[in-house]
Amino acid sequence: MISDQTNQLKRGNVKMKLTKQEREIALKDIKAILESINTQIEWLKVELNEATCEDDIRFIHSLITNHVNHYMEIQQREQELLSMEEEENKMNNTKTITATLINYFDVWGNVEEGYEINNLCKEGEIELREDFKEVDLLQELQDFGFIVEEATMKDITFDWAGSEMIEIYETKTNYPLGRVELPY
Repeated sequence: MISDQTNQLKRGNVKMKLTKQEREIALKDIKAILESINTQIEWLKVELNEATCEDDIRFIHSLITNHVNHYMEIQQREQELLSMEEEENKMNNTKTITATLINYFDVWGNVEEGYEINNLCKEGEIELREDFKEVDLLQELQDFGFIVEEATMKDITFDWAGSEMIEIYETKTNYPLGRVELPY
């Protein structure tokens, strides 16, 4: 039986990042599909060699061509999955840092007069690659649940306070949300 992931791969509809397990299932399914197509091609070659009617020869030849094209499409999907796996392995070998997320849960003030942090707490810890970019930080904060999924880099401002702290603000109002403390 072919998995849903493989069906999506065959149709070229995969836009999501696959988990390691999903990728392994898809690769296993792809190998089975490639073996099946290859068997069909070999069988058609035998039929082509035995065909005597010109119409049969053209028909079998077109079937072989279709199967070869399908085989090449599936091979391309397999290469894409293998590339994803290689990229993930590179990322897993990249050194990470553990940063502390501080939540400014009690903020006083307003846009005109400014804001004052009245109380804060440690929200938790997040893992970042050593060479992270601000977009990576935003994604990690979203994955953690600290920032809503719909937020973009236009909605959030990161203010680097030296190399050890990043203040997080809502861009429109400059409302302070919290900070990330780095272990540098």
